[in-house]
Amino acid sequence: MPAAVVRGVRLADCCSWREVEVRAIDSTPPRSRIDTAVVHRGVQREFIGFNRARHAVLEAAIYATRLHLLPREFIASEFDRLQVIVDKTAGPTSRRRWRCSPPLSQRRLARDRTEPSPA
Repeated sequence: MPAAVVRGVRLADCCSWREVEVRAIDSTPPRSRIDTAVVHRGVQREFIGFNRARHAVLEAAIYATRLHLLPREFIASEFDRLQVIVDKTAGPTSRRRWRCSPPLSQRRLARDRTEPSPA
């Protein structure tokens, strides 16, 4: 869906959202800092929370974006740990989402094992 105030989009099926404008960027190491201000917000429905399996799927998706930053062995062990949670607590939707996300990361992980892990 188009954002109301800023140039961009927002998720159509979300509980709530914030549109932010960047006010300042400081890229001084070791961490950059980006100051923002909320210029618009909205709520569609109450956020009830994550169950363990949904949270595991979310964590796996985050790890999938960190393959270039974290040691491969650590990510592989995290996928193993999260798999146990999904196996124990997931319903049909979380199981389907798990099948869609970690296998892609696990294939990338296997492919990248030939490259050295970052320190």
